[in-house]
Amino acid sequence: MNLLSGSESVLAGGQLRGPAAGLMLAAAATGLPEPSSYTAIGWAVVILFCLVGGLRQVIGLWRDFQKGPTEKREVTISLTAVERPVFEEHVRDNRREHENLFAKVGGVERGTMAKLDKSFNELRAERALDMNTIHTKTNEIGREVSGLKASNELQNQQLARMDAKIDRILERAGR
Repeated sequence: MNLLSGSESVLAGGQLRGPAAGLMLAAAATGLPEPSSYTAIGWAVVILFCLVGGLRQVIGLWRDFQKGPTEKREVTISLTAVERPVFEEHVRDNRREHENLFAKVGGVERGTMAKLDKSFNELRAERALDMNTIHTKTNEIGREVSGLKASNELQNQQLARMDAKIDRILERAGR
């Protein structure tokens, strides 16, 4: 896309002059956010961090070049084998260390399992107590409901007898 028309001219350094410079600047400025908006502030912060990061990289490279080349370490590997008694002693020490580690891990595991068992037993006892309490309360409610039911049935029977008596009285009076 060519933004220049025939009337604009370009300097040797690649800078625009004349009316094209104003148009290019206006076209570029239309995409910029308001200077007081949060977007503009965010971009300013991002640009600042990029500049600081780039500057730190340049300073670090400058310091590395000032120090000069680092010394290389040489590592030599011996091709001679270890004598048999030394190797066996190392194997015994290694086995003893592993046994000690397994003993420590086993002790910690047993202690943890004992604590967990104790906690589970306490929770089971608490649950059993709670279940007994719930059953007791449920039984009490059941007894009260059955008592109310019996009382209700008795009252219904009495009402039925009273209705029958009233009907008989009305029949006698109506004759």
